[in-house]
This record gives sequence, structure tokens and C-alpha cells, in this order.
Amino acid sequence: MPQGAAHFLTFADRETRRKVHRAIVALRPPRLEAASANANFGRHLLETRYQELQQAWETHRISNLDYLLRLNTISGRSYNDLTQYPVLPWVLQDYTSAELDLTEAGGMFRDLSKPVGALEPGRADKFAERFATYQDPGMDSKPFHYGSHYSSAGIVLYYLIRMEPFTTGNIQLQGGRFDVPDRLFGGIGETWHSCLTSMADVKELVPEFFYCAEFLRNENALDLGATQSGVALGDVRLPPWASSAEDFIAKHRAAAWSKWPSWLGHSWPPRAPQTAFEGLRLPSALGRRGLAPQVTAGSDGSSATRRPSRHSHCA
Repeated sequence: MPQGAAHFLTFADRETRRKVHRAIVALRPPRLEAASANANFGRHLLETRYQELQQAWETHRISNLDYLLRLNTISGRSYNDLTQYPVLPWVLQDYTSAELDLTEAGGMFRDLSKPVGALEPGRADKFAERFATYQDPGMDSKPFHYGSHYSSAGIVLYYLIRMEPFTTGNIQLQGGRFDVPDRLFGGIGETWHSCLTSMADVKELVPEFFYCAEFLRNENALDLGATQSGVALGDVRLPPWASSAEDFIAKHRAAAWSKWPSWLGHSWPPRAPQTAFEGLRLPSALGRRGLAPQVTAGSDGSSATRRPSRHSHCA
């Protein structure tokens, strides 16, 4: 290799990666860093950082939102990668009330101890039945609960369609046009309802829901069409308790910062260090009703091919 050149290698599985690493170390290249000779160095470093992060959160030196965003970072998620874009949970479960009550008695908070797919008992039973009765169609596939993922490039584009470069990404994804209006992001309440009822929808949120009002407005006057019921798509429809996009962001962030998600949802991001870094790809916290098909997450924790994207900065 030319001196000073950097090369990024990807492998089909971890065992192949380990074999290549051992072969390189056995050659004793003169410029091999001591840390690079230890295949577990990176994991040990991340475990230390995770423990420090967890301690800072548990002692209230950082907020719930800060904790989750930093956990995304050490898990390998990035705003520059649509396939591994940062993911945050639905914090609230009430998008129909006129007022937002962030007390424990208000009943506004989503149960963060369960994945989206297990929040509605009837649908959770259907997912469990799918897993129990699954038959391999001859492709050496494994049983799964969910036919879609809680985060993907398509989900990021879905939420952020009104902002560039995600607008262009949506058009490219659909072969030069927007998707049909009934499948576009029209309203927060409607999307939450879909996440509770549809067998094909278990998505969580993107970080912009907590700090970026611009993605909720159609400031570029995009022609997104109208649904079959005749509803034109413009700005995102907000819950009654939000008077504007800025008001929604402020109240939604206040909900994430409140003490009740800390009390209810400490298990949403995996707390065990050995799963913290892969956890935001396939959380151990999802439990027995948390397996996605291998097309979205490999059984060994490997992810799909990554595509970089530019990120719009929001105030």
C-alpha cells in the first residue's frame, strides 16, 4: 500500500474480519500501532465511554435527550448516513388532546419499556403468532416478528421530505417523483396511529422531532398532492395541543426532558455495555417480540450497505 494511504475494508461477517485481522497482526508490519494489535481495543474503549455516559445520565448531569443522542453516536449512528441515521423514541402517546399534561397522572407518556410493535396488545399477539408459525420458504431465513424496521433510510426520508437534501432523496427513491400522497408524512397523529395499528409499521422518530421546526413546514411550497379523501398535503398536521411547529418542538422537547421518561423508559436504549453499541441497530430491550427480518438486520449484528447523505442544519 502507498505510504499514507487509508483503506476501508468491509466483511461479510465478523469471523472473516477476525481472520483477516489476525493475519495482518501475524505479519508484524513495522508501523502497526499497539492498540491495533488488540482486536478488543475498540470495544473496551467504547465500553468505558458508555459507562461514563450512563453515569452522567443517572446522576442527572445530562438530560434524557442528550443521553440518547450521545448513545446514538457511540453506537455508530451518524447524520451523514441515512441507513444508520440517529433514532429517538416516540415519547408521547396522546396526539388528540387539546392540552398537554406532562405529569404522571396525565397518561401522556408512551410505555418505553416496550418497542412500538408491542404497545398494542392485539397487534403484539399477531406478531407473536407470525413468529411462532413462520415457515422458511426455502431461503434459509429465520423467524421474525416485524416485517419492517424501527429505523431505515426510507423512514428518515419519510419524516424529512419537506427539507433538502431529503426532498431530492424522496424523488430519487421514487424514480423521479414523490410517492403517492396517502403514503407521505401528512400528520403526526396519523403517523402515530399507523405505528400502533399497522402490521407493516413499527418506526420510531428522528432527532429533528425534538429541535427542528422547519421539517414540519412546507416552506418550499412542494406539490405533495392530496390524499384519496381530498386532504391536501402542505405543512405537517400537528396535535391539538400544539399551536405551531415551534410550539410542538418546545413541548415535545419538554416531554423528553421531564422526569417521567427517566422513570418509565430507562430500558428503551439497551443498558448492558455489550449491547450498547449494536443496540441501536437491534436493541436487546426489544425482548422476545423484537426480531426484525434479516434483510434489515443480520443475526450477527451487521447492517446493510451505507450511503452517505448531507444533513440540513436546523436551529
